[in-house]
Order: sequence, then C-alpha cells, then structure tokens
Amino acid sequence: MPHYDFFCHACQKTFSKILTIAEHGKEKIKCPHCGSNK
Repeated sequence: MPHYDFFCHACQKTFSKILTIAEHGKEKIKCPHCGSNK
C-alpha cells in the first residue's frame, strides 16, 4: 500500500499514513498529534 505524508495546518506537524489508493481519495485524515482534520 502507498505511504502518504501529510501536514497538519492546525498544529504545524507532519505525519504519515499508509492508505490504499481508494481510501486516499475518500477518507478524511485526522492528525494523530492534535486530532484535527485540516
């Protein structure tokens, strides 16, 4: 499965998630540090 890197605009931290291609387009990703989905 692909490994995606994200940046949280709420807490200014980066994090990674492993998602299928289908999940990447549909799922709202929550920051593991602060819980925000922005």
